[in-house]
Amino acid sequence: MSDLEGPRNSHDHGRPDSGALGNLMNKEEWHDAVAIAVIGVHSESSPLSVLFIDINNFKDVNDDLGHGIGDKVIEEVQHLISGSTIGGGGGRIGGDEFGVLAFTNEEQMNIAAEELRETLKDYILSNPKLQELGVGFAIGASTLRPGMTNSELLREADQAMYKDKLSQLPELNRTQRVLFGIGRLAFRLAGVRQRDVGKYESVLRS
Repeated sequence: MSDLEGPRNSHDHGRPDSGALGNLMNKEEWHDAVAIAVIGVHSESSPLSVLFIDINNFKDVNDDLGHGIGDKVIEEVQHLISGSTIGGGGGRIGGDEFGVLAFTNEEQMNIAAEELRETLKDYILSNPKLQELGVGFAIGASTLRPGMTNSELLREADQAMYKDKLSQLPELNRTQRVLFGIGRLAFRLAGVRQRDVGKYESVLRS
């Protein structure tokens, strides 16, 4: 899989500004940045949106191709998110999940999110082995509304992302999709780490 390139990142984890994305923050830094941005935006009545990106079937990459290739996939996805047209700050908030904080309104975020989706899709199409494993991306966005809390903003984006993930499973009927969503929620309530939930997808879909 020679077309998978290595890391392109450095270690600048400052607070995001309204320019192009820098290198991705870690989970704690990103959540702190969102909390600070929400306070500031409410006081200034400025637009603010968040975007969640999840890699579908990433566990299969590690299992079938090895963790070295898995690491390169993560690095390339990080690079593509950092180079996207979404202004703000990105973070890796789970093993195969990313968040983007953007000082944009809903329309601008939706346009940028679809552009990013196409960029990520092109990356998969350029890697036949990732295609064979069914690797893809689930994306969900949320825009801050008056009176909305930090937690509500993130929860809405998270729900939108999993709705997108479910929409990519056409073999499931409506009842199965509901049960699939309940199963994921149950794992979360039981304290299963976000990055481990995907390990149980095959069970939920069986």
